[in-house]
Amino acid sequence: MEAMESVEVRPLSLEELAEQLEPDRAKLLRQAADRGRHLLRGRVVWNVNATARGGGVAEMLSALLAYARGAGIDTRWLVLVGDPDFFDITKRLHNFLHGSAGEGWSLLQPYLRDVDAFIFSRKEYAPDWVDPGRLVVIPPSIDPASCKNRPLTGAQVDAVLRRVGLISDGHGRPEVYFSRRDGSRGQVKERPTVLLDGSPPRPEDRLVVQVSRWDRLKDMSGVLTSFARYFADGPEDVHLVLAGGEVSKVADDPEGAEVLEECMAQWRGLPEHVRRRAHLAALPMEDGDDNAVIVNALQRHASVVVQKSLMEGFGLTVTEALWKGTPVIASAVGGIRDQIVDGRDGLLLEDPRDLDGLAELIRRVLDDAGLASRLGRGGKERAKDQFLGDRHLIQYVDLFAGLIR
Repeated sequence: MEAMESVEVRPLSLEELAEQLEPDRAKLLRQAADRGRHLLRGRVVWNVNATARGGGVAEMLSALLAYARGAGIDTRWLVLVGDPDFFDITKRLHNFLHGSAGEGWSLLQPYLRDVDAFIFSRKEYAPDWVDPGRLVVIPPSIDPASCKNRPLTGAQVDAVLRRVGLISDGHGRPEVYFSRRDGSRGQVKERPTVLLDGSPPRPEDRLVVQVSRWDRLKDMSGVLTSFARYFADGPEDVHLVLAGGEVSKVADDPEGAEVLEECMAQWRGLPEHVRRRAHLAALPMEDGDDNAVIVNALQRHASVVVQKSLMEGFGLTVTEALWKGTPVIASAVGGIRDQIVDGRDGLLLEDPRDLDGLAELIRRVLDDAGLASRLGRGGKERAKDQFLGDRHLIQYVDLFAGLIR
């Protein structure tokens, strides 16, 4: 590893978040901010991770640290700067912890003996040698005021997706502007995000969408296989969109380019009539707000959002889709189990490798408008109640209070 670099964190007014909440919740958030400002006066909260863009950790830190700074708490952010070999090792360790947690933690345990607290997104992720008195469970959250999660009208959704070529009505690509988090004006850039030849879906077509990193554990390949096998002769208005970031822009994931290339090769091997309705999209990453607006529009336009992860730490793409009121079908793994009560907030695929089961769940949602509507409403309430940033910030204030005592 070469060094660490500082990431600029511009303060955000806590009121941007408070405005998204009911009055009682907003009051609790303001009270927690006052308490945190008092507790941490003269102290610095340092955050260290692998990358400032791409993936849920970077996205959460961008919002949470900005709100903390806006509340008068000195939070700072460092990212690791390493060569490809370093990130190859960290990626392998990441996958190793997913697949063989006991042995993985044995490797790390000697370096963690003196920490004051262990923070996990789920209690089940903590190895058995962690002292329960030092174990804190803090699930992830989304920022409802961010470019990715703020409300969009139907007309705005349509314009964004036509601009980037993810849908087309034959009338060109309109210019689309949006407000950035700092209040400045941004523009969705016109670029072909669809990687492979073929006509984009029409605005009226129904989209089955998975948005995730190009990561084998997200199993984009499995979603493509399921669609090709069970929807090849299905309704012509049903399309699949697999969307991930530009792989060259995600420094800490060396597998991304390999996985994307594998999916492209798989797509090329499909019959022509299936290729017309299956689309791989690499979304721009240079401008985080631009990327967020595209993802926002795509998740809102989807008839159903899928997250067919083989393993999953938490699954913020699930949270995002729930918040938007889009029906969600996701594997019953990891933190997804904490987000979805099967049949109420979404539908769970008990075996993440079950291609038949995935296709059947997709058909259920596409064929039953009442079910889709119920799942959308339930999912939005679930995300609103459990997984917004105010809960996350308050839990960290409580954590710091305990550590300082």
